[in-house]
Amino acid sequence: MSNSHNKQALINMLCDKLKDNVIRCKNATDDADLLIALTVVDCAFSSEVVVIGEDTDVLVLLIHHVNQQSKRVIFKSDKMAINKKIKIWNIQQTRGFLGEDVCFLLPFLHSLTGCDSTSRLFGIGKGLALKKLNQEYLKTQGNFFMNNKSIKADIIKAGEEALTFQVKSLPPTSDSGKFHSLRVYHQCQKWMSEEVDMDPTDYGWEIKRGKLCPILMDLPPAPDKLLNIIRCNCKQNCDTKRCVCRNNGLQCSVGCDECRGLNCSNSVPIVESDFTDE
Repeated sequence: MSNSHNKQALINMLCDKLKDNVIRCKNATDDADLLIALTVVDCAFSSEVVVIGEDTDVLVLLIHHVNQQSKRVIFKSDKMAINKKIKIWNIQQTRGFLGEDVCFLLPFLHSLTGCDSTSRLFGIGKGLALKKLNQEYLKTQGNFFMNNKSIKADIIKAGEEALTFQVKSLPPTSDSGKFHSLRVYHQCQKWMSEEVDMDPTDYGWEIKRGKLCPILMDLPPAPDKLLNIIRCNCKQNCDTKRCVCRNNGLQCSVGCDECRGLNCSNSVPIVESDFTDE
């Protein structure tokens, strides 16, 4: 399954078999989460629908897109844990509990705090963010991310304002927060409609070796004077938050007492070049 061509061939074969048995299939050209949610919305106008899965992205999109007046939609966990209750969500009841404003802004909150395509911010959980979403100032910032007419300057500013609700857990710099906000906006827009066609490289992504990779920052994480005085004294491999350098978003350097920025998990790997005489 690690081979994308084999995976696609398997999907095509399964679809053909299902169609032979008069089961309707839809193939997603991109991420399937939105297609699943919109298909459920369409089916729920005529009959009740049960969605079985474990993907939080799908649950969020169902809560956002499902019509309150349609037939009942159920989201059911596919995990059968022993001696534990199976998680089941009645989407319309959940929407009624959360309220229309929160349901509309839920894709913003979910992508801001970490989803399949955006990073989770340290110390900012979804529970805390959901409570804050009822406050007007966060709703105001969220509306910028849900508006397909928002410009980048407004998105970046709204992202900074949204992230300040937990000051101790801010991103390392406003520069890294900027790229996170752009990725959040891109994801929100992709979740709003199948017709959205936005170049991800304009919104916090870059292409490396044929794959999309998040841009972390394009400025130093701190002034040079500060970088020169941050050093760790780790006895182990610098692979936990106990490492002062790692905790500050820095790589270990020659100034570190033990590792000297060499051969630890938080140092730049040394690439040896193979020079041969012609």
